[in-house]
Order: sequence, then structure tokens, then C-alpha cells
Amino acid sequence: PRCDLGVVLIDGGTTLAPEDLRTIELLQEAAVPVHALLSKADLLAPSDRERMIAYVKEHISAECGVDLPVHPVSAMASHRAMLDQWFQTEILPLYARAQELKAASLRRKIGALRESVIAALKVSVQREHDESAHDEKQLRGVEARLRQATGKIEELRMIVDRELDVLPYAGRQILDQVADQMTSGSAEKPGSGDTTVRGMVVNTVHDLTSSFHKRLHELAVSCGTELRAVAGELGQSNMPAENEFEALVRAEPIFDLPQDIEVPRSKVDSLFGVRFASKRMAQHLTEKIGPALDQSLATYGGLLRSWVISVLNQLKRAFDAYADSYRAHVERNLATGNSGAGEVEGVVEDLKLLGEGAVAFA
Repeated sequence: PRCDLGVVLIDGGTTLAPEDLRTIELLQEAAVPVHALLSKADLLAPSDRERMIAYVKEHISAECGVDLPVHPVSAMASHRAMLDQWFQTEILPLYARAQELKAASLRRKIGALRESVIAALKVSVQREHDESAHDEKQLRGVEARLRQATGKIEELRMIVDRELDVLPYAGRQILDQVADQMTSGSAEKPGSGDTTVRGMVVNTVHDLTSSFHKRLHELAVSCGTELRAVAGELGQSNMPAENEFEALVRAEPIFDLPQDIEVPRSKVDSLFGVRFASKRMAQHLTEKIGPALDQSLATYGGLLRSWVISVLNQLKRAFDAYADSYRAHVERNLATGNSGAGEVEGVVEDLKLLGEGAVAFA
């Protein structure tokens, strides 16, 4: 409550972490201004630094719905100018306007509290004027459907977590598949795509992990469909738009190998049959790129896990934003007893005092 400015330090040596985004969201929800700093900027060339800043800004905008400036900084003495520039242009002016900013901060926080109180009072009055009538069995059914939908999100989170645990150890399986392609001749057929060893490994990894995007998309469709059905059943106009949840499932991280590798194809091995040739090729591939592939898979598994968690968290927040209002509606209809007319009039007067004016009911 006493925070007037939040400074979020983002590690410039890695991708934007879900914890960074959540911190920014929490500060925004608390009506606290946010400054985003990109650390370790000395490790990046000027062109790479600009691309990284653009990426972070775009990611924050997409995930948090806020356009924040991102300032590159470094702890290295040779790059101190970047930190000094941020401090002089952004922080020092705040001291001169300390009282003004403190008053503005209080107004923001009081305003956020006011909106919360108004929303709660409106819910209280709406309960007395709600014309929708539902039997208890129907309302209990709605509660169960919302719980089941939430359970699907958590279930997919656990399933994906287990599958990603074994991804760093899938190198041998991947190389066996690549060896089969190289010795069976399928890699040389028209339309077979990138036929380099690197290209075939990358494509095989993407084939192996493509199910994550598919399942997340199916879950997003299911969430939106279920919420629209529940809203219609309860007579609620507040419902997700078509493709609203699907839009949260963006493209997954791209797997890549540091460099290509040449593995000669032995004509002698092919004389002993395709199976023998494939086994020998798999051994050659393991010797050449096995350790590099294992390291790349471990790195990619971490990126993929962060991406999946980020998407699932967004789906969960978006789902709860609608589901919580539906649950509140169900609870109001299941509650026994009604407020007296005098209490309702008192709440309406409170709303007027808060500057809400006349209260309209659906």
C-alpha cells in the first residue's frame, strides 16, 4: 500500500520470465506505476539490444495489456552511462515532484478502492433486482461445469509438466528417427523439406512437441465454449467473444541447433540392409551431435515449459475473470433470505455518495 513506484529488473541474458510479467500485473492492479529495466545490456551489441528491448516491450504489451518503456542498464562501469541516463531522466525528476506524485499515488489507490467498493455494492443491489429465476439443481450443475473446466486447465498443466520432464532425454529417439529418414530415402523425396541433418533434427523435434500447441488450442476452445454456454444458461450478457481464448495461444518457441553437421552416408552399410544402415547411422549421429542435441533439448525444454506455463496462466486468469462473476451470480440465487427495502435504499444512497449516480439494472 505504501509503494509509489515499482522497478522490475528483467534479465537481459534470458527470455522474459512469467514471474516478471506477474510482478508487472500485480503492480498495475495495485495502481502502482512501473519502470522496466533490461539488465546485462553490456552483453548485447547495439542492434541486438534494440531488438531485445522491442521484444520485451511487445511481450509485456501482449501479456499485461500495458505499454511500458524499457530502459537498458548494466552494472559494468564501462556501461554506466545507460544507468545514469535512466536515473537522471526518470528518477531524479520524481524527487522534485515528490509531494505531487504522492498525492497522485493516493488518488490512484483511492480510485481503485472506490471502484472495488462500487462493484461490490452494485452486486449487492443487483441481487434484489435480478429477474432471472433458476432452480437449485440447474445452479448446482453450473457450478460443477465451471469446476470441471478449471480442472481441465490444471490437469493439462500436470500432464505437460510430466512430458517435458522427459524431453531432455529424447535425443536418442530423435536421432533414431532421423537415421531412419536418411537411410530409407524418405528425406530425398519431393516435398520432404530441409534434408540437412540439422533440418531433419529440428523438424523431428517440432513433430515431437507440436502436440503441446494443439492441446493448448483445444483447451482454449473448450474454455470459451463452456463459458459462453454457462452465460447463456444464466442469462448473462457478459461472455467471451469468439476466438477470445484461442488468441491467447500464440506460437511456441522455435527449436534450433547451434550449427549443422555433416555425417557421410556409407554405401557399405546399405549393403547389409536398411535396418543395419539405420542403426549404424544412428550411432554416427550420436557420436557427432549427441551431446550438443541433449544440451539443446534441455534448453528448449525450459523455454517450452515457460511458454506452456505462461499460456496456461493466461487462460486461467481469463477463465476466472468470467467464471467468478458467474459463480457470484449462482451464489446470489442460492442464498436464502433477502435484504430489506431499507437496506437496499441505503446501498443506493452509498453509491450516489461515491459518485456513481443513478443505478441501472439489467
